[in-house]
Amino acid sequence: MKRFLGVIAFMAVIGFGLSGCDGDNNNNNNNNNNDDQPLFSVSGEFKGAGSGNALFRAETAETAPMSARSVATSYELTGELEDGDMLFRLRGTYDPQAGSYTVSSASSFARYTVNGDASGATATLAVKQGEDWNSFIVSVTIKDVDIPEGEVEEYAGGLPLWAQGSWHDWWSVNHSNPTENAFEAWSYFDQWYYEAYRSSVWRDNWDFTATKYTVISAEQVEGQNGVYDVIFSYPLYKATDAQKKTALENFFRDINHPAEFWNKKFNPWDPDAWIGGGDSEGKNFDNSVIWYICMNEDHPHHLGAKVINWETFITFFETQEERDEFFGAIDYDNNNWWDRKEAIEEFLESKDIPSFYYWGWHEADFDPEQDHHERSYSCWEPACEDGGEGGWWDKTHYYLKWGNQTGIQGDWDTYSDLFNRWTSEDYLITYLRSQNVQPETWYTRARIWQEDGDFKFFYYNGDNEAHDSHAAPACDTKSLSKIESLMDFNPETYPDWSYYWHPQRTSPR
Repeated sequence: MKRFLGVIAFMAVIGFGLSGCDGDNNNNNNNNNNDDQPLFSVSGEFKGAGSGNALFRAETAETAPMSARSVATSYELTGELEDGDMLFRLRGTYDPQAGSYTVSSASSFARYTVNGDASGATATLAVKQGEDWNSFIVSVTIKDVDIPEGEVEEYAGGLPLWAQGSWHDWWSVNHSNPTENAFEAWSYFDQWYYEAYRSSVWRDNWDFTATKYTVISAEQVEGQNGVYDVIFSYPLYKATDAQKKTALENFFRDINHPAEFWNKKFNPWDPDAWIGGGDSEGKNFDNSVIWYICMNEDHPHHLGAKVINWETFITFFETQEERDEFFGAIDYDNNNWWDRKEAIEEFLESKDIPSFYYWGWHEADFDPEQDHHERSYSCWEPACEDGGEGGWWDKTHYYLKWGNQTGIQGDWDTYSDLFNRWTSEDYLITYLRSQNVQPETWYTRARIWQEDGDFKFFYYNGDNEAHDSHAAPACDTKSLSKIESLMDFNPETYPDWSYYWHPQRTSPR
């Protein structure tokens, strides 16, 4: 209870202040001396990790008249953050083209990051309680503050200078057709903060996720000059589907954009169950075991039973012994996938458990002997509902998925100016906090280094507690001691979750 109350006290936000001026508008202000006015400044106040309120302010060294002739694409922000009787250096950047800023500071017991633009801001916070850290994202408001003068401490650590800034990565399975199967990722790093965006596409269908991390520790690897071992934390606001659905409905109503929910209960990237006619007619999706067998021997898990509706599955098999009995009924030494399929059907039928087999991807002419890389699927699931002519793609459809990573399915490139509000204002998290949803703190660990001008970012080899998420790194865990105990590191193990960052002017906040 003491820990819980301490978290609540820390999250009580009192306010932030923001001011800026455009040098182009100063020519008519001859009566005012603007030479001493910064191009941009930000200030604020909130309940700190120590006793009393935390105050901060930051500004550019450039003044307003200088901005009229400056060609800089971003400006450094410096300032101070006061928490109790301690005063720390605050650093960040201001992007005049995007109108956004990020500033961060740290102490031995807290990490503070504030980012936003003229329309508002959010803060990503991590507070040490005992041996653990707790992470939060909070909304902020504008407020001017006065910070008393004193000796400013530079808290050592965080990410190295070469890693700080905006970066970009891109991959496609077919470079001549980048909308077939590809991803694009952006990031922003400063000393104590990592902001990650990932946009993926499958057959012209886009998905977008964003995560805000706090740097818990960053140490050089012994004997490897320039290689850093970094542990990040981030808040995960786990809410009910109903709460997330309401947040999305409010969001699309606020941006005045037509959207509707997909009539599907699972992640659309794993098209396992549909409500409707055809093979799914009459199926009970809430109380049936939905499963399939991968039928290609090239697949690392070929011929293994894959239970899709896992939550329903464990209601029928409440103990590990019962689950072992199910998988034990399958002869894994038998290379005939059809025999395995029949064995599963017979077992479930003998236990009077409703189930059905999922073929997947509407393979009208499925050939088990054909290499899966050469298969041609008839159509992607949503288009099959109306033959692609019923206007399904004319609207934005959205769905729910793991944790606070809520995906929006639609034309992100066309409507990015609207959809970016979801992440820039942390729309879902703001709503969930209003519903008193408390976040979990998750950790991940990576090694970073610079090579040939690129930024290499590779995750550690560890237990992947978030393995069901297409947006989660490979070694996420809720245990700081567990992430700290990881010793195995091999950059070849998780290439799909790693990044080859390339410099970019700005991140798409």
